[in-house]
Amino acid sequence: MLLAVFALCACAGKTARGGNVVVCAKDDYSNYSKAAEQMLNGYRAAHANGSVFRYLKEGAACEVFAAQADSALKTGLAMYWYPQYLATVVIAVDRDLTDARISGWGDLKNLSEEVGYIAEPHFYNEMLLSAISYGLEGENFTFSEAAALLGNINAQNRLVMNSAEPPVLICFDYNAAALIKNGRNLEIVVPREGTYSFEKGLMSETPLSFAISADELLVSSGLRLVNGGMGAPSLYPEPSAYKNAQTVTDYRHINAASLNAVRVLRRDILRTRMYSSSDGREHQYWVLFYIVIAVIWSVSVIRRAVQKNVRRAALFTHSRLGLVIADSSGTAWRLSANAAKFNADVAKSAVKACPAPVMPDENTLIFALPITGGYALWREDITRLNRLHAQMKESVAKLKAANILLAEEEKLKRALQDENEKTRLMTQLEAEIAGHVIRLNTMAEQLENVNDRPKATARLTLLLCYIKRRLNVTLVGLWDMDGEEYYVYDVYSGGLGKTSYCVGYTGVWENAAIYEIPFEIPEEVSKITRYELQE
Repeated sequence: MLLAVFALCACAGKTARGGNVVVCAKDDYSNYSKAAEQMLNGYRAAHANGSVFRYLKEGAACEVFAAQADSALKTGLAMYWYPQYLATVVIAVDRDLTDARISGWGDLKNLSEEVGYIAEPHFYNEMLLSAISYGLEGENFTFSEAAALLGNINAQNRLVMNSAEPPVLICFDYNAAALIKNGRNLEIVVPREGTYSFEKGLMSETPLSFAISADELLVSSGLRLVNGGMGAPSLYPEPSAYKNAQTVTDYRHINAASLNAVRVLRRDILRTRMYSSSDGREHQYWVLFYIVIAVIWSVSVIRRAVQKNVRRAALFTHSRLGLVIADSSGTAWRLSANAAKFNADVAKSAVKACPAPVMPDENTLIFALPITGGYALWREDITRLNRLHAQMKESVAKLKAANILLAEEEKLKRALQDENEKTRLMTQLEAEIAGHVIRLNTMAEQLENVNDRPKATARLTLLLCYIKRRLNVTLVGLWDMDGEEYYVYDVYSGGLGKTSYCVGYTGVWENAAIYEIPFEIPEEVSKITRYELQE
């Protein structure tokens, strides 16, 4: 998929030949091509005509998204990748044309204004749909929510494709910044549900040397830097406004979902191509369908022709039908000028298998149809059908492999999340009892030197009970449970054997506090008897 997208990543325009050329996408709302000429001394900007691969081989540098560069680097089509600026999918609102309150994707559904969808060059559609779907569905999106939203807008005749004229636009933020520089009073809204930021830059086969002022040139051209630097303050909102924008670093799911982006736009959103193929994969299916129809039609025509002309030997012999007339045993009786010569055994097998064909080899089918006095035999070449079948099988295998990788990735993420949660829990538990553990160690060290050892031993035991109860209570609290329990608490008021009992009914947090009483209140208070407490 990436190779197909990559081949179309620059729109038709002036053809660039040779080195010292920066091949840029033909984006009417971007000033990057001018900045690129100034950043690369001696280079000139041009728009590619077709695939950018040939320009790479000729020494040109090409403007691409990070997803395209990643694929090219892994396959060896390019050697160097220079990310330079961010492209965040946003909503741009013209405040001279509307005062509608818009803060996210969901607000576009109930507007009365038209919504512009700037997806030119056409592969931008994949990025826009991915960003909208991420906001509405999360990382494992399917395009369904984005298609429903945009389809609803289109059904109201409010969706305007590839135009910046409407009061509300779905576009990249640098597109909006370029329009602001040209005088539009646009408010850039980073949707509250979330969106994607994509890295863009230059890819080449040879190292590139940039001017020292490259960052300043990018910012002055209305672009936001990938290294954390923002764009011109007069063009972009505050950095905090981008808190819901996720910078994409892993394009595997986006690449897999993008296989359906063209079909979703044409069929599910714009409601076109409903009864014809809508993208490259469906084109292949339609070719296969047409071939099958053509074979069926040929069989019908041939059968009718044979039935009418079987007795006209001379006419049949010189026809272009490519038929063999055989008797009921399969022995050839007459051949047309274009007929293929069949092996006798193959012919007999075809007659015996009629009306099903026989396959002498993987690329050939031999058909036989009964006619008056015998059979008509002919050969069909299915090489192209086999090639299409192999291509479709390969595509299915790649999709299955992609799904397996995505499933493994999700499994690893969940395992990492569980491990992080365990670490966080243990850290919090240690923090809860750290001070009491220190006190416990101190009391244990001083036990040999105290005068009242039984009482000290009792207090040491009580502290151990408190630490255990504190851990239990903390776990209950972290799980948001509000339990209650009965307790019986022994207050050692002198030596061992001198005990008062305090019985009651309390919550788990209060229960823990009772164990803490001898260590947090004066010694005298700990001698209060049960009857005094009741009073």
